Amino acid sequence: MLLDIEFIKPNTIKLSYINKYGFTEFFETEVPKNQMFEWKLNLYRTKHSVKEYESWDGKPLYKEQTDVLTKTRMFQYLNDFHKEFLDKNVFNNENFPKVLFFDIEILTDDDGFPKPELALKPIVTISFCVDDEITVYYWDKNNRDIKVNEIEYKINEYIQKNNPEIKRTFKFSYRKFDTEKELLFHSIKDFFNIYPVWSGWNVRKFDYVYIKNRLRVLGMSDDLLSPNKRFKGKFQEPYHTALLDYYELFLKYDRSIKVRENFTLDFISKSVTGIPKIKYSGTLDNLLKNDLDNFILYNCIDSILVSLINDKLKILKTYNILCNFSRIEATLGINSSLAIESALFNKFYSNKKICVPKFENESTDGEKYEGAYVFAASGTINDYVIGCDYTSMYPTIMMQWNIGPETFITKINKSELELVLNGDFSPLHKFGIKDKSEITITSSGAVFTKRVKSVVADLVEYLFNKRKEVKKEIANIEIIVAGLKEYDKTKTTDAVLKMKEKIKETTLLNEEIKNLILSNSPITPTQKQNELERLKNLIEIYSIEENAYKIYINSMYGVMGFSKFYFFNKDIAEGITLQGQTINKTTINSINYYFKEYFWKDKNLHNILKLNNIEKPQNINDAVIYGDTDSTYVTFQELMFLKPNHLDEVEFIKTIWDNSLRPFLLKMQQKLSEKYFTESKLDLKFEKILRRMIIFAKKKYVTETYWKIPDIRYQPLQKVEFVGVEVVKSDLPPYIRKKIMEFLKNMLLYGKEYKKEDIKEFYNKIKKEFYQQPPDIIAMAKKISDYEKYIKNDNDKIELNKKCPIHIKSGALYNYVIRKYKLTKKYRFINSGDKINFIYIKNLNNEFPANSSLNVFGYIPNEFPIEVLNLIKVDYDAQFKVVFEDVIGRYISEIYNIKDLNSTSLDTYELF
Repeated sequence: MLLDIEFIKPNTIKLSYINKYGFTEFFETEVPKNQMFEWKLNLYRTKHSVKEYESWDGKPLYKEQTDVLTKTRMFQYLNDFHKEFLDKNVFNNENFPKVLFFDIEILTDDDGFPKPELALKPIVTISFCVDDEITVYYWDKNNRDIKVNEIEYKINEYIQKNNPEIKRTFKFSYRKFDTEKELLFHSIKDFFNIYPVWSGWNVRKFDYVYIKNRLRVLGMSDDLLSPNKRFKGKFQEPYHTALLDYYELFLKYDRSIKVRENFTLDFISKSVTGIPKIKYSGTLDNLLKNDLDNFILYNCIDSILVSLINDKLKILKTYNILCNFSRIEATLGINSSLAIESALFNKFYSNKKICVPKFENESTDGEKYEGAYVFAASGTINDYVIGCDYTSMYPTIMMQWNIGPETFITKINKSELELVLNGDFSPLHKFGIKDKSEITITSSGAVFTKRVKSVVADLVEYLFNKRKEVKKEIANIEIIVAGLKEYDKTKTTDAVLKMKEKIKETTLLNEEIKNLILSNSPITPTQKQNELERLKNLIEIYSIEENAYKIYINSMYGVMGFSKFYFFNKDIAEGITLQGQTINKTTINSINYYFKEYFWKDKNLHNILKLNNIEKPQNINDAVIYGDTDSTYVTFQELMFLKPNHLDEVEFIKTIWDNSLRPFLLKMQQKLSEKYFTESKLDLKFEKILRRMIIFAKKKYVTETYWKIPDIRYQPLQKVEFVGVEVVKSDLPPYIRKKIMEFLKNMLLYGKEYKKEDIKEFYNKIKKEFYQQPPDIIAMAKKISDYEKYIKNDNDKIELNKKCPIHIKSGALYNYVIRKYKLTKKYRFINSGDKINFIYIKNLNNEFPANSSLNVFGYIPNEFPIEVLNLIKVDYDAQFKVVFEDVIGRYISEIYNIKDLNSTSLDTYELF
């Protein structure tokens, strides 16, 4: 992993990287005078052009001597003269950094939550977690000591109590200081100046900024944080150190949590590891004052939780691979555009093509283009549905059509496109194109040359192949593991036989154990266990690598459509998406044609299914019920009456797919590809069968899986997926989401037979339960944006600007209340960027400002101010209508065709 690269005089490049021990190492090289230049465009031929090199788009270049090298030029020089060193030492995935997870705690008072940009309140403790060691540095004006053994015991007990499967045991240590200055000085000296990568939850915008500004407030130099007294970026982070905010990495790369109710460490950790933050009564200041040991325990657990989340998700290891592949600094890799630019710059440079800097006036900011195609048979219940996907459709299009910035020739209009597709190449004669052998063309009219292979297509193909190799290795290891678990020299199983065949052709198994197995000799339990553990770790390493390639592949198209991307071209981006639309529409039309016409004529399939003299029904509905980007859902329900007795539903559908529908679609894909002068790389893969799919609207449906590859079958309601519906939206309270989930599962279970009286019974049961719940259970959630834009005053009175959103009103009332009742020491103010909970209220008994629109009260999640509970009466009627009644009302309206439900209360509607 590369930490930083900089140019230092005289003529020296200095870079820092992670060595094999996980710490920072430096490399310096002096640049010869003849290499001190920058590449410049020679458009007007005023300089002597360099024949061996040209710009990425074929323009002439010259060398301009300079005293300082840009970062791009430094990388070019290093690749020319030190590539072997970079490959072996800097961009080596095996060299993983020692990561410092840290968290600060601050003394607060009546002024409310501390602001990092001001850093007015003292830092009292900092916890540091490195591997299995957790250390706290603290200062205490009362000179209190802490019980080290007791805190260490409590740390490990707390982790084991919440998740017994975690095997890590933490060793606790501490240092106590007399002053805050000593605390900061030694924290920086002993930890921040030692470890190359710093991480934690929201540490970039809060903890780090607070420490940096607190140093200034105390009259100390923030240069202490940077060994060479230099800083970089928006948050002024030190050179030769990587501040990798785990919160930011989590938002970017995690897909494990379907519903993110909020982004607090408490919620995320509980969701990922099963371990929440430490809970305490009263304020954090009171905890510090009355129970220093538990205050420090609280601080320790915060750092440990982030480390445990990373153990589970492996995001930092994935990120390490992504950065190394792009050959980019660790702090920049999170920016997909910069990372892929770096990879493409290097790829072009290896072909003696230079990417020279762009001028600011070349910006393409704001250019719009058409996106993906979505089709939905809204308001339908469908049975026996297959889910099909084009694997990485957009990257595949980029490969198949040879799409890239340097292969793009032009974009022609619709009439010209028709001519070209029909064999008349006159619109392209001015580009020297005479026939289809030289080009590919998209349905948007974007034309690409075949004369050279696109660097983008080449990179995508490389990533595809690497991912395929890694997945194959994982599959091989899994075969070996299955056989090794069952290996016993006295008996032979199918798994053992498969393992023996596999280890003959691979080097994955330990050589000694391999020879013992092939000679049918015994292996000891210890040997077996150690080898199984090694193979398990190897699967983990390969799985991380495979996931990194997957992320990179999926990012390739995303950056092509980003207007600030170096190679952005609207015609290219639109060419990809519109070709995707054409593929989807053609696929949908072809499948519908298959079910309406082709199936009934396929005698070979009829023979396989043992169907005789079948007659085509007069009216056949479209089989495709949903399509989105690269996914297509097809119902077989109108064919199920033909299912022979010797096949079950899964076998019937698979037989049709394997012997008829898939070959039919492959021909369609090849024909479509030939139309646009390409060879088909597309493959629509059948992955699952749904027992039922209910579609409410575009990007809004629920499914129940019946079967999925390789051959997994599910019981009714065992595997249900919710897409776009309220149960996957964090605005509604978890309690209500569970109830809505129950209702949707009932819809899946009963389908069109869901009786009105059963719906009414369910509705009345939920309503009765709802009115017994405390406010925190039934509150809605929403993120606050532009608080200052809508709230003029929340101090001595509440003044709102026009069109103030309801949740922002609720935040204003909360801020007013905690200020009026002097609760600011216990509860922090709501500000822009906060995700809050809010509820409808009534009967304020003149305690709050007279304003009829203030019928909502907000608060920070898990911090409801119980001191004002007696002043607030929850409006259960209004709350229930918004969070439950209106929601299921829409479902009933969309599926059971009750059109006026939205304007009529469910409990008075004739349905009940």
